[in-house]
Amino acid sequence: MEKQSGFTLLELLTAMTIGAILMAIAVPSFRITILNNRLSTQLNTLLSGMIYTRTEAIKRNVNVVICASSDQQTCTGGAWGSGWIVYYTPAGSATNPVPAPTGTEIIRQFPALSGGNTLNTTASNPAVPSNTIVFQPSGMTLLTGDAQFSLCDTRGTTFARTVMVSITGRAQVVPTTTTTWNGKPLTPSCP
Repeated sequence: MEKQSGFTLLELLTAMTIGAILMAIAVPSFRITILNNRLSTQLNTLLSGMIYTRTEAIKRNVNVVICASSDQQTCTGGAWGSGWIVYYTPAGSATNPVPAPTGTEIIRQFPALSGGNTLNTTASNPAVPSNTIVFQPSGMTLLTGDAQFSLCDTRGTTFARTVMVSITGRAQVVPTTTTTWNGKPLTPSCP
């Protein structure tokens, strides 16, 4: 009689139990990794858009605008999370290039955020519509104060990421441990 080899029922159940325990530990950790990577990618996209807009203003020697746009063609004034565009107004146009007059050229489009993430801002400038930042040929903005962009996911303000754009046009990611910016409290704004 030939000896047969294989798993016993007890060995199979033990292996399945160990596998289920490992999966229960790994899946939530993997989900957190995906959420964190999505936030980092979207934050870097926003930061690169701000830097790109400032660079184009200096390079072209004209005002260049970055604004929220849900249709990828006009400054819709909606939430930044629905996407944004970068455009410029040729030299000789009105000083205030917002809303986009005839003759503007859209030079870059950014799609809406994925994963249900939101992007809120405190950018304020009475001279232009909300959700718009104008970079001048000097590299400076037309903002009346520093603009704070809070990128949030379903986990809320605890995991929010922040980009600051100063009046001088410098855009940078703020470390999550920072609680003040230029002497003012820094609080991410999540819905």
